[in-house]
Amino acid sequence: MWQEILFLNKRQRWSLAVVTVFVLVFQLLIWTQSLWGPLLLRSFSYMQKKEVSSGQPVEFVSTDSLNRSSVRPTLEVRTKERRVVEDRTEGVQHESVRTERPVSVAKSVQIPSIPLRFEVNAVDSATLVLLKGVGAISASRLIAHRKRLGGFYDLKQLNEIKGLHPDVLKVLNASLIVDATHIQRLSVNEASLERLKAHPYVSFFQAKTIVELRQARKGIRSLDELMAFDAFQSEDMMRLGWYLEL
Repeated sequence: MWQEILFLNKRQRWSLAVVTVFVLVFQLLIWTQSLWGPLLLRSFSYMQKKEVSSGQPVEFVSTDSLNRSSVRPTLEVRTKERRVVEDRTEGVQHESVRTERPVSVAKSVQIPSIPLRFEVNAVDSATLVLLKGVGAISASRLIAHRKRLGGFYDLKQLNEIKGLHPDVLKVLNASLIVDATHIQRLSVNEASLERLKAHPYVSFFQAKTIVELRQARKGIRSLDELMAFDAFQSEDMMRLGWYLEL
């Protein structure tokens, strides 16, 4: 064989050398396929993971030298897994966007607060203590004075209650109203001497004058009859006009 090669001309020798080199390279590639094939697949998988984590597309370079019969099934499986991962990733991204999106809250319309006002002749102590600054003692003093009077006809009468702090009076004046129709009146022809003199605006001499006058005249027909006595002044009759009746 070597003798035959020696008799070949220069051109034939070069052709034989090229063919020999090509055959050796081809055999070398087939022998090393078991080594660089898995490495290439690992790099391919790493590039897929990097694409999913970064969100940026990665270009894959195909080689015709790979054995397509052994690599194609793996590539198809990898491609399906990649699509599933991308779908799940997009779903998570959309969900996170929906979650992190600030919820638009309608602007609250500020309604002017209307202070509560209670009728002073009907309110009870349990309601009074709900007012800011009004305690149980102040409420009981107001109720007691209202009971002695029979009711209030003016909020200025609250100043007559002993022991009320000026701040408490401000709160009461701002939170109460007056309805004089709730006042309980005293009959000058029927109320006893003790009942008349127990009223804060009726003194003992005034109560005695009323009892003696109705006994002497067999009844009082008008409150103006009391003005004839020195015990009753015009200021007294202005206040008593709310609490006395025939």
